[in-house]
Amino acid sequence: MTDSANVHTGGQVFPATRWSLVANAREDGDLDASAALEELCRTYWPPLYAYLRRSGYSTHDAEDYIQGFLLSLIQDESLVRADPQRGRLRSFLLGGLKRYVGRVLRDGNRLKRGGGVERFSLDAAEAEQRYEAMLVDELTPEHLYDRMWVSTLVSAVIKRLQDEMESSGKEKTFLALQPYLLSGATETGGYTKVATELGISEGAVKVAVHRLRGRYRELLLKHITDTLSNSDSLNDEVEYLLGLAGR
Repeated sequence: MTDSANVHTGGQVFPATRWSLVANAREDGDLDASAALEELCRTYWPPLYAYLRRSGYSTHDAEDYIQGFLLSLIQDESLVRADPQRGRLRSFLLGGLKRYVGRVLRDGNRLKRGGGVERFSLDAAEAEQRYEAMLVDELTPEHLYDRMWVSTLVSAVIKRLQDEMESSGKEKTFLALQPYLLSGATETGGYTKVATELGISEGAVKVAVHRLRGRYRELLLKHITDTLSNSDSLNDEVEYLLGLAGR
């Protein structure tokens, strides 16, 4: 899969994102779609976990439902057959999870821990910590899901930034600048300390932070775009998600 690929939908052509590639795939054995699907599932399951926990399910039941739901997506290829006009991956996954849990409960199935083959390695302990840290009394399960979605996007972008800088031999620079990525210099005590640590001027630190923030915004926009199948909704999605993030 390449960023230069295109997806044809309704007579229009959009850049192929991970979600649109999966949503528009129609051929069995499409390796790009399969890889994209697995990556999407591995990246975006924590918000689904938070939704279930806020809905009253135990940690074990939430983990089991998520595992079963993700496996059903792979086995049934429901994402591959998805209508690309559904638009937002965020909405599609939550709706799919609700239907999956409802079907299990309706059919009287009992999820058993350790039953079947677990295709996804889920760090439920970390997801639980994130859930508890973000939990506020007035949040509905859906609102908490959206906030956790934003948190997941931001974490993925920061990890991508770190990987990029480490690959270019700038791991020390990234670690020094990371505290300034989402906050101002006045909030983190100014640039003096990091300038001394890196052996450069405060002006050079300011420029480096500006560039890092620019790359962060670029990657965040790309990640948000990757969760949409139609570029028409991009501006609304960006405005909504960044509003939740408080940035």
